[in-house]
Formats: sequence, C-alpha cells, structure tokens
Amino acid sequence: MIQTDRLTGGVRRITSITEVIGMEGDVILTQDLFRFVQHGIDEEGKAYGIYRAEGILPHRIDQIRASGTNLDPSFFIERELEWA
Repeated sequence: MIQTDRLTGGVRRITSITEVIGMEGDVILTQDLFRFVQHGIDEEGKAYGIYRAEGILPHRIDQIRASGTNLDPSFFIERELEWA
C-alpha cells in the first residue's frame, strides 16, 4: 500500500510504503517498508523531511524475484534515503 498525505503548506508526499503480510482473524497485518519523517517547516511554511528505509525485507521478496524483478536486498537496509 502507498499512503500519501497533504502536509503543512499544501505539499503532498508519499508518507509510507507498507506491505500487507497476512491476516490474524479479522485483523489485517502490515509492516512499513519505507516512511517519510517530517523534520520541520521551512521559511515558506512547507513541511520538509527525509525518507527512511525501515530495514525490513518484504515477506514476498521471493515472489518479487520470481516475477523477474532483480531486487537487491540491500535496498531495504535501515537508512535515510537520498532524494534528488
């Protein structure tokens, strides 16, 4: 799932990328893979921050690879992401 939000100053950002990992009764189980962390408001009144990889390898990584996508597991290492 990809969550987007309108932040302070009207700027829109993807705020999380979340994997659905299953069900426990009627409860949907999820885990965040990436999220936006707001650090503050700039001089123009707009929210700013960074994106973080949460350090969690997707449960479905084998299915992703089987579909032909060569996804390096190091992509998911916990870190701040460079954003151009």
